Amino acid sequence: MRKIIVFVLGVMLILLSVACGVAEESVEDGYINEENVYEVKTEEPEDYDNYEYEEDVYDEYIYDYVYEDDAVIEIVHEPVIRDLYETLEFLPGFAVYYFDRLQAMWDEDDGEMWGVPLHVPVIIFCEEHNVVAASRPDEEGVLERIYVDGTAIYFGVKVLEKPNHFWSIYRGTWNGEIGAHMTLQLMETPLTFYDENLYPGSIQDAAIISLLTLNHYAMHIHQPHIMGMSGTGLFPGPGRGNIEFSMILEINALVFAIESEDDAEKLAAVRDALSIRNARRYTYNTATDENLWQLSEGMAIYTEINMLFSRNEIVEVIRHWPAYFLRLPNAQEVANFYGYLGGALYGILLDDVGADWRYDLWRGADLGVILQEALGITDLLPLSEIDLERYGYSEIAARVRG
Repeated sequence: MRKIIVFVLGVMLILLSVACGVAEESVEDGYINEENVYEVKTEEPEDYDNYEYEEDVYDEYIYDYVYEDDAVIEIVHEPVIRDLYETLEFLPGFAVYYFDRLQAMWDEDDGEMWGVPLHVPVIIFCEEHNVVAASRPDEEGVLERIYVDGTAIYFGVKVLEKPNHFWSIYRGTWNGEIGAHMTLQLMETPLTFYDENLYPGSIQDAAIISLLTLNHYAMHIHQPHIMGMSGTGLFPGPGRGNIEFSMILEINALVFAIESEDDAEKLAAVRDALSIRNARRYTYNTATDENLWQLSEGMAIYTEINMLFSRNEIVEVIRHWPAYFLRLPNAQEVANFYGYLGGALYGILLDDVGADWRYDLWRGADLGVILQEALGITDLLPLSEIDLERYGYSEIAARVRG
């Protein structure tokens, strides 16, 4: 019976491809390096230090670039190649693993983290063959309900209209709701924000990375109901003065505080981080932009790591973050990742001190102020009174100036 279904779906796709004039695209020239990674050289943007990514494709591409000697290299893992029939056989079992894992996570949380359950439709699709597996039915009823190991999924051939041709993961309407859409190709070769410089090798697993990403997008889908916002643009004007220098120092102080097991040392490090932050915001008037970025993306990072990892595993993860900032090539990326990771760090510390904070967030909230009030910190320090070497001052200075 399965072979008959596979055959029928295959014929449907072939007819659809002919009708729509679908043609296969050739693979761009490149080479496989020693680490079995397909590399494609791309042109270096003009005005390299101030290069701004196209906002509508930023989320997809910002993490796919590695910079070496001022040259931009786009890194793409060698893809897994399957023909239509192999994809039709493979995708149902692949998809149901993620549907079941996510359902279990969201059921267990049951709204405890944010006051609302994180359940969303999840759609996994093969871009090459337009084969789709969804956790919920589609509005048109094109997908057929089938059962895989007792779990009902919706499966078949369907052309999805992506908001942007380049996106491999996005939020999109699905039968009257907003669903998390992710390509099979990205899930099997996830080379985005999550790389060996950011997360420890022990979790360099495609399944874990895909689960992190889908939890990230589930949070974004629910953010309008949680805090009245969802997503924001690029952090504006990061090249002002020593703003990236200050941001990295603050990140390092926050990580130091989380790692510390001594209460007095933890409190001192938090005060140092808030003092560094306060000096930067006073000088460059960045408070509003930083707060929005930390709420939007920082809370999504906070959500994904808390859905998957224990407290000890989170500490192991964030221990890699200071070194990661030193590898970022310019001020724009430092500012953006400061929002992603800085917001998550403040959330972790708020949990550590037992603050009741998540249910009262709104788009004007300031995570640093909430933490400061929770700890009763009233006396922030001038930079001259902080031991900045404790937070890697010299190493950061060499990176920023060099």
